[in-house]
Amino acid sequence: MGPMNLAAFYRACDRLVETGWTLPQIEQVCHFRDSFQQTSKDLPDLNLDIRSLEFIRWLVQTGKLSDW
Repeated sequence: MGPMNLAAFYRACDRLVETGWTLPQIEQVCHFRDSFQQTSKDLPDLNLDIRSLEFIRWLVQTGKLSDW
């Protein structure tokens, strides 16, 4: 999976804001995604849906995802 291009990143951020996310929450999840990418370099190339599920699993396993 390649890095997200800037236009796609801004569209994703806009969608998060539209659904009620705050800028600090968006920044935090971006930081978590960067951390996940660093720790998951040994995972094989997976399709986007599987990679997204792996990211969610990682958030839960590391205690970064909880009820707000």
